[in-house]
Amino acid sequence: MTDPVRSGGAGSDEMLRDVLDALAAQVPVSSDAYQEVRAEWSRRQRRRRRLALLVAIVLVLLADMVGLWALNRAEPAGHLIFDDRQPTSQQEDQPVRRVGQP
Repeated sequence: MTDPVRSGGAGSDEMLRDVLDALAAQVPVSSDAYQEVRAEWSRRQRRRRRLALLVAIVLVLLADMVGLWALNRAEPAGHLIFDDRQPTSQQEDQPVRRVGQP
């Protein structure tokens, strides 16, 4: 004997439809379901936005703290870009080492 459910005949479609109809009949109908789902989605969206803002603020503060820490640890006499000191005579006497043609 062949089982109509396993053979995939027309009887299996009807049985599946009956089972799904029975399950659908057990689901309670809510008149304000859309509003509830939309309100929940809005709450989650607000929470995601707040979390993203908080992460951005923490990253900016962390970058500022690292930058200030690095500037604080720099030596005051060790400026590389703006060096207003006058060259000494020892530095002028040494020849300039060059690479390539003069």
